[in-house]
Amino acid sequence: GMITVDFAMQNVLLHMGLNLISTEGRRIKTINRWVKRCYACGTVVPQIGREYCPNCGNHTLLRIQYTLDENGKTQFYINGKKKFNLRGTIYNIKRQRGGQKSNDVILREDATYGFKA
Repeated sequence: GMITVDFAMQNVLLHMGLNLISTEGRRIKTINRWVKRCYACGTVVPQIGREYCPNCGNHTLLRIQYTLDENGKTQFYINGKKKFNLRGTIYNIKRQRGGQKSNDVILREDATYGFKA
């Protein structure tokens, strides 16, 4: 077992299956689990490493927390007050140039131009 007061470390230890002892008696009640959710189409993606939504293809995945109750039902915790960054939405996207030394913007996951296969 381990002794710690840090909640993040307690979460990691419980994920690993180790016994946990807290010195002050303050222990986390539920294990934090994470998934990604697309805020454009609402698709839930369990792969944390993904950056683009597999359903709509946009770069709109956000990490959200969820818990499992004793019946196996998932409860998602979505922050409805979160303000999204609108940087880059005022001006048009510049025209794609292509070529060997281009640094064109990749807007979708299936946009493979500019990469050698």
